[in-house]
Amino acid sequence: MFKEVYFKSWKQIKPVLFIPDLISIIITYGLFLFFMIISGFSQFGSLASFDAQSFFEAGGLSFLQENLLRIISYLILFVLVNFFIGSGLMALKFKMLRNIIEKRKINLFRIIKEDEKAFWRVVLLRIFVYLIGLILLIIAWLIGYLLINTIPKGVALVIMGILIIVAVLLLKLMLLLRYACLFLDKKNTLKSLITSSRAFFKKPGYLLAVLILILITQTVLILFMVGINYGIGFVGSEGLIGAIFMVLGLLSYAFFRILKLVWTDLFLFNIYNHKFRH
Repeated sequence: MFKEVYFKSWKQIKPVLFIPDLISIIITYGLFLFFMIISGFSQFGSLASFDAQSFFEAGGLSFLQENLLRIISYLILFVLVNFFIGSGLMALKFKMLRNIIEKRKINLFRIIKEDEKAFWRVVLLRIFVYLIGLILLIIAWLIGYLLINTIPKGVALVIMGILIIVAVLLLKLMLLLRYACLFLDKKNTLKSLITSSRAFFKKPGYLLAVLILILITQTVLILFMVGINYGIGFVGSEGLIGAIFMVLGLLSYAFFRILKLVWTDLFLFNIYNHKFRH
């Protein structure tokens, strides 16, 4: 079953599934460049040529002090806009994945119109996850603070580090199937979190194996991407040919990044559908 689901997820990948993540990458970079321009950072050079030492030598510290409130305001706006647009695109992708799992034909215009509440369910789920993560960080800080005042600082930091790693791993495993629960069962945010957590407590070893397999697969894809980009950079040159190879490198990066995201989500949807859905 495990092997079957793994390869089945690769076979189910369709080009249309790349659209939401591709749009997300384009919008994120576009918004970031817009933020760099309106905040004034662009006067210190492009992002590719940005250097911290040159930034401060060119009066960057004075710029930050004089425009701190404006920069923070634009940064918050950037994060919020990117968050809500990203949530909408995630909802679109997950609705397409649901159609694949249910063996329905993907009609992009129909999918956009159906299940209009999916967007807000994704928004609420992401907020819940961020809040849970924040609570864990606060708890870890409190434990670390108490330990530092009772045992040697080095030992306390090691213990705190181990606790954070264990807590993050447990949280990751407990919430691994949250989006599959949210869309395949069409549950609300809280029920999706509870169902995903129950799946972990029911089969912790199985989900740990799933997570390890995902990490191995993602690592292989990243190595492929790095190898291709290294090869492109090795044979590239200046001028028009160099520009062409640079574009090829960017396309390669985008392709493997999106492929990694699409396969991972599809694999998790299949895992939940085959192993935990009743």
